[in-house]
Amino acid sequence: MSIVKNSIKGVTMYNKAKAYNGYTLVAPEGGYNAWLIDMNGDIVFHWPLKYQPCPFARLLPNGNLIYQGGEEENQRGPVIDVKDSNGETVFRMVLGGGEHIIELDSDYNVVWEYHDPYLTHDFYRMENGNTMMIKYAKVPDELKSKIKGGIHIAPDTPMWCDMLIEVNPKGEIVWEWLSYEHLDFETDVYCPLEHRCEWTHMNTCTVLPNGDVLGSFRTIDLICIIDRQSGKVKWKWGPGEIAHQHEPTLLDNGNILVFDNGEHRRFSKYAYSRVIEVNPKTNKIEWEYKGDPPYSFYSGNQSGCQWLPNGNVLITNTMSGQIFEVTREKEKVWEYMSPFYGPHQGQLPNPLIYRSYRYGTDYPGLKGKELNAEKYFWINEIYGRKV
Repeated sequence: MSIVKNSIKGVTMYNKAKAYNGYTLVAPEGGYNAWLIDMNGDIVFHWPLKYQPCPFARLLPNGNLIYQGGEEENQRGPVIDVKDSNGETVFRMVLGGGEHIIELDSDYNVVWEYHDPYLTHDFYRMENGNTMMIKYAKVPDELKSKIKGGIHIAPDTPMWCDMLIEVNPKGEIVWEWLSYEHLDFETDVYCPLEHRCEWTHMNTCTVLPNGDVLGSFRTIDLICIIDRQSGKVKWKWGPGEIAHQHEPTLLDNGNILVFDNGEHRRFSKYAYSRVIEVNPKTNKIEWEYKGDPPYSFYSGNQSGCQWLPNGNVLITNTMSGQIFEVTREKEKVWEYMSPFYGPHQGQLPNPLIYRSYRYGTDYPGLKGKELNAEKYFWINEIYGRKV
């Protein structure tokens, strides 16, 4: 049966018969903690973090936690003074990111760390022990005029894009890929409502089983698969279909699941978010979840989605701090409203969570961990609420 409670925090709804049983990892923005919660919303494990998580944390199969973060004042990458055609500064843009990627063991010891002030929105630990990362790169001045779209600003304003780097455990870069060398200036066009200072804004770099990279470029509404051997883009999709999306993932059936944020959505009177499953062979959308009415579910920035082993989908709505699970039939079977409020980019305290991940009870990374809600009794009295 479903259990529902009237509350603005913790687990607000849990259908035990239909939800995928496990533990959910959350690392709220604006804080210095990563929490593992059970299906009732109680904290069962905790990692204190040196840096604010930006964007998120993952639990590795070896039981270690890996996260990306930075000091609040310098975690967000390059700063750009955006000038108008007269050379007057109209506003200052701070690009997002986190300059440290850190791996912690269960005793909170740092077992690996990589630092680069230009790291940005995603990382992926590969099976060979290397880590794929995204970092900012400047578009050469001679190429800027070839890039189409966007809001035109002073010509001398620097334009940034993205590059991929693969880093081995020794901290050595063993492979790299530059977006301006492989994307198409004619078709990979800026959103018309984005200023011409960050062309691509890559927010996903998942390494596929064959070694290729599944990427997402927010400001050009593009998801694609990059051939690791040649660097060429072997499949691309998105413009006119999705808007400023995040976190595409490859499913076992060969389809791709993606969080379609919907900011600056074309051909729509209002903004709304959705989660979709697209078939890369046909470029057809085969499954979709959205609100009813559509604008009741919306997160213009960040957010993510995870396909669970029972076929359900775990969805993170960053802007509201909401994590919820839906079935293939689009029935909501679990919901968690983050009780963790912290400052973010100079704003009032808010519940932002970039992404979250559910790990089944049989996940190797949980083996041997002491998962004990009683150990965090006082914290759970404040933040955890059983249903």
